Amino acid sequence: MTFRSKSPERVLDEIGHLTRRHGLTTAGVVDNILDMRYFTTLLPALADAGVREIQPGLESLSDHVLALMRKGTTTLRNIQLLKWCAEFGVTARWNLLFGFPGETAEDYASMLPLLDACDFLQPPDGMDAIRLDRFSPFHQDPERFGMTGVRPMEVYRCLYPFPDEALRRIAYYFDFDYADGMRSLDHAGPVMKRVRRWIERGGNGTLALLAHPDCGLVLVDTRDERTVSFRLTGWRAAVYARCDRVTAERAAVAAGTAAGATAEDVLTFLADCLRRRLMVRTDDQWLALGIRVPARTSADSRP
Repeated sequence: MTFRSKSPERVLDEIGHLTRRHGLTTAGVVDNILDMRYFTTLLPALADAGVREIQPGLESLSDHVLALMRKGTTTLRNIQLLKWCAEFGVTARWNLLFGFPGETAEDYASMLPLLDACDFLQPPDGMDAIRLDRFSPFHQDPERFGMTGVRPMEVYRCLYPFPDEALRRIAYYFDFDYADGMRSLDHAGPVMKRVRRWIERGGNGTLALLAHPDCGLVLVDTRDERTVSFRLTGWRAAVYARCDRVTAERAAVAAGTAAGATAEDVLTFLADCLRRRLMVRTDDQWLALGIRVPARTSADSRP
């Protein structure tokens, strides 16, 4: 999608001008696309100003579905973002989408254990079928994505007394059919049920991570209406800390062996963390779920 971008300085000046002019203490920004250069210019400045709510567009917890939509991220990176948002008190507004051509029942079956492990984090606002929007890859090349019969949403006929060709030119939202006959709800039913429970519950306790110079790491798990503590010292603490961000299994093993463990010891520990829902994994990637308390500061190392 082509777009015009304001300079970071102009954006900051305009936000400052509007908040002063109208006596605002909060401001929200919306658009269809974000200049990726803002990640090193504008966004750090806004974060320092106190951003408390974002809409990150996570949209799935399946690597395969994320690849189908060419999202450019992974399941564990999405969960990592939710974890760090919880640490810093940032609300993440996101949705789970389903109905992508090419998705499978296994894509959604693999989400269920992840949802069980992560339901103490910010739940999605909802779970909805995908929509075909103008300017999206789906709209530009629908056949490539297994979409046929692309047409303006039916509501446009109620809004505008124009012929079909005119509606095609002005419509932004479109209906479509699946080339293979799939229906949007064919695979997502069990996950929808689980997500509804997550939303209704609004969070399932927490998994707090406390660091102490004499005690190593202490995890306090208050999920499922109970409280359980785990103390990690030595190489176990080193491995868990290494997995604060998405980490390849070989790197996690290296962190443990460097601190005195065997590779077999580390793999056994990782499996135990997975069983206890202290970590999650996809393929050979691992992520520790503990939320640091108190939150790290700029004086700390990177997350």
